[in-house]
Parts: sequence; C-alpha cells; structure tokens
Amino acid sequence: MEAALRDRAEDGDRGALYVLVRLMCETGRVQEAQKVVADIGPEDQYARQIVAGDC
Repeated sequence: MEAALRDRAEDGDRGALYVLVRLMCETGRVQEAQKVVADIGPEDQYARQIVAGDC
C-alpha cells in the first residue's frame, strides 16, 4: 500500500502524499515522513504542516 501511495505521490497526486505522510506519522516514522516530504513535496506547505503538527 505504501509503495502504491509513494508512486502516486511521485506522479503528482498530492492526496496520496498526504495520506502517506499521515500513515508514517501515525506509525511513529517521523524521519521517514520528513524524508518523503523533502523528496517529493519540499515546497508543499500542507505536507510540511502535517509533519510538523501530527508527527
């Protein structure tokens, strides 16, 4: 599931990025979530906000 979400996020699906980041945060993988945001959506303020607030 995560691989599919990441693939979709890399293809520009921001909804998939947000779900992936939330999933990582909910399972305690803060550093992974931060890396995903840095790699896929470094300019995406909402994704950065998810990591900052929910992780």
